[in-house]
Amino acid sequence: MGLHVENDEGSCEVTEVSKLEGEASINNRKGKLIFFYEWGIKATWTGTSKNGNKYKGNIEVPNLSDENDMEDLDISVTLCKDESETPLTAKGRKS
Repeated sequence: MGLHVENDEGSCEVTEVSKLEGEASINNRKGKLIFFYEWGIKATWTGTSKNGNKYKGNIEVPNLSDENDMEDLDISVTLCKDESETPLTAKGRKS
């Protein structure tokens, strides 16, 4: 919550996390902490274009895991059905 990104196209902010399911654990091996996690996340975002147009959409990350690198994540950033296309969705995917 509260993640805010901005660029020349406008700004976006995560406004609600509707799903955070999964598990996490920590193991201690030879004095070293090892973290394991696997999460599914769904969130809502709102944005404002540089023209002042307001947008609302959803973010889904089904495979946030210690086994995946950042570039391997499946991040889906979509607009609500009644919204027109905006470059803000591309900014959300990159951030």
